[in-house]
Amino acid sequence: MIPTFKKAYRDGELRIGWASWDERSYKSRSIKYAYPDTSGKISRGSPELPFDVLVDMTITALGEGEIPEDDVERLRRALGADAAMRLRRERIRQQSKAVGEYVATSPEAAAFYEEGGTPRREGA
Repeated sequence: MIPTFKKAYRDGELRIGWASWDERSYKSRSIKYAYPDTSGKISRGSPELPFDVLVDMTITALGEGEIPEDDVERLRRALGADAAMRLRRERIRQQSKAVGEYVATSPEAAAFYEEGGTPRREGA
């Protein structure tokens, strides 16, 4: 794995990065819990998972009742917050696109932007 993100977790780290099987094509990503070995260094043998397997494992564990209710609630909150953020970003993108399309078709709007976005005062 070529880590692109690290976060301290318990006695090791959670790492996200380019998967060890990616062979530098930069298409496959993975996640792993990098835990310390007996010498205290991060173990090179900590397994990494592709994200589709991580999702399937989580769904299976949920279905089998293996994830405590507190952790299920944490998942719900995290997924809900992520979904809300994605919706907000999409709305902003749509609104920005609509403004851009309007400016492209309106000489008055284009002139407004050419002047740095400052409205003209009448008679000035």
